[in-house]
Amino acid sequence: MENKTAHIKYRPDIDGIRAIAIILTLFFHAKIPYFSGGFIGVDVFFVISGFLITSIILKNLNSNSFSFKEFYIRRVKRIFPVLIVVLISVWLIGWNYFLLDEFKLLNKHLAAGTVFSSNLVLFFESGNYFAASSESKLLLHLWSLAIEEQFYLFWPLSLFIIWKFQKHVLKIIFAIIIISFILNIYTISFNKVMAFYFPFTRFWELLIGGFLAYLNLFKKNSIDIYIDNILNKFYISINASNLKSILGISLIILGLVFCSNSEILYPGFWALFPVIGSFLLIFSDQNSFINKYFLSNRVMVFIGGLSYSLYLWHWPILAFSNTINGGESSLITNTFCLFISLILSYLSYILIEKPIRFSERKLTLNILIFTPIIIGIITSLLYFYKVKPLSSHDPLITKINDSLIDWTAPNAHIYEIYEKSNPKNHNNGKVLYWGDSNMGQYWSRIEKIQNEHPENSKSILFAYQTGCFPVLHVSKINEVDCLKWSEKIYKLRNDPEIDTVVLAANWHALYEAKGIVFNDINNHEEQIFYNSVAMNKFFNQLSSQVKAFKENRKKVYLILNIPVGKEYSPKSLLTRSFINGIKINEKKFVDNPKFMSENLLISSKLKKIADENGAIIIDPTKLLCHNSSCQVMTNDFYPIYLDSTHLNASYVRENASFIDETLLIHEKSFENSKIN
Repeated sequence: MENKTAHIKYRPDIDGIRAIAIILTLFFHAKIPYFSGGFIGVDVFFVISGFLITSIILKNLNSNSFSFKEFYIRRVKRIFPVLIVVLISVWLIGWNYFLLDEFKLLNKHLAAGTVFSSNLVLFFESGNYFAASSESKLLLHLWSLAIEEQFYLFWPLSLFIIWKFQKHVLKIIFAIIIISFILNIYTISFNKVMAFYFPFTRFWELLIGGFLAYLNLFKKNSIDIYIDNILNKFYISINASNLKSILGISLIILGLVFCSNSEILYPGFWALFPVIGSFLLIFSDQNSFINKYFLSNRVMVFIGGLSYSLYLWHWPILAFSNTINGGESSLITNTFCLFISLILSYLSYILIEKPIRFSERKLTLNILIFTPIIIGIITSLLYFYKVKPLSSHDPLITKINDSLIDWTAPNAHIYEIYEKSNPKNHNNGKVLYWGDSNMGQYWSRIEKIQNEHPENSKSILFAYQTGCFPVLHVSKINEVDCLKWSEKIYKLRNDPEIDTVVLAANWHALYEAKGIVFNDINNHEEQIFYNSVAMNKFFNQLSSQVKAFKENRKKVYLILNIPVGKEYSPKSLLTRSFINGIKINEKKFVDNPKFMSENLLISSKLKKIADENGAIIIDPTKLLCHNSSCQVMTNDFYPIYLDSTHLNASYVRENASFIDETLLIHEKSFENSKIN
């Protein structure tokens, strides 16, 4: 091979491909119509990154000038300057506008961001049903940067070793790609979140770019000649370069369309669309029609040049906007956020990124290296020592924060049944409590009554699992754990020691959650959302279960929905603005006629099931609501909800007396507590 220079030639069309990647990503995050599949922009970035990094390493290896030190100095100067500014800015936002628990989580994410482990932190958070929503995590987007940086740790040394086997470099790279891709396909079959966030299930995308780098440097001309000869044989009047670019842009567009389906498992095979599309676009000659006249035009090159700064800035701004707007901003607001992101990105590029990237000063380099370390140490200490944000000085806001973590329930995330025997009398019988997290919310009251009235209470079998209805054949899309769980619990209908069964769930989710499905005997998934046939199957199955429990001499209770909706969340009691900071709205009741009308449809079906099978209905709204006005705070301004769909443990423990009759023998219950 002939010697190459240690620098790769600048290609404006690659900045144009970067522009495609960042536009897709920004429009996806801003929820621009028709861009719900725009998350594939990250995959385009991965291919570009793998191509450029591998091209640099290969050229230096080929000219015997490769230096690990120089490689990582370049990476530091490229990655750290704007990242440091964004991290500090995000911390200041959290300090001024976040609640204690939000601020603690932010410090955790900041620490993870400084050591490029955000993807792993987010993966381990994903198993927590009550974790903060994605829209409120200001550094959520750093997961992809973490994967890239993990690749930069793995790949230079690997390629340095592979290069010693000169005749087999391409084969070895291809073999690693296949191994990583197989890991992706295998992992997604049992844990789609792991497949999304773990580096070794995503490295194949960067390695495709690396594979292309080798082809482009050492094989491109021979491949183009081979393709042109085939095209000429079939009298196709298009050259290889134009064909590759047309196919490349087409695959990315198809990826955007196909990946708009929320039911797909990603990355999986679907990631091949943006990955192969990016591969072909880069592999095309920069003088091909699409690359020259579309990707290399001034606007695309300008946007592509800002892509790194745009990526870092846009998500914290959108996420902060979502936070101060109660969870979701309007399309107009999101568009304005993208405009602000563009301005900040341009300033960052001109004032920070470009000057530092080409600076030769050692002091600048030392500052870049040690500043993230200092930020990581400080934020780690803030996380572990629970240093408080400004909002914690307000006692009412402190109550809001306390309510957000006010949850008590056993075995919250494992598929086991919690048993609590009556310490005084084992002959009082057993109650089976079965449901999703809306059953879990009642644990504090159930435990309190059994502890305070051991002579008159029964033993407890508490079977709750977040997200799983107490109904056979019902699960979430592409998940089977709920199916196995419900079958396990339903077998307890034959247990003679159980004399009472209590079923509770967020039944209202049937009318708002698209991911809930009914699995028929052929394991065919049928969405329940706005599907009258599947909805009828759901309620028919519930009815047959209630009937079976009754036939086995069980007393059956059906607990109707508590009021649900963002109006009930403690965070809805807050008003946040960029200018005025965080304030509390001291309202004790909210009007939600929409929920009340929708709940009437569901409760009427449940009441019909109860009437037909001899079950007993418990209606929490009798305690919580007057007409369409429902309680959200006690008289001393403590919220009664944990979030938008669950009561908190403190309120339930002292007030949810409607649950007492399910646990006490001789149908003894205590007078309903009055609303505080």
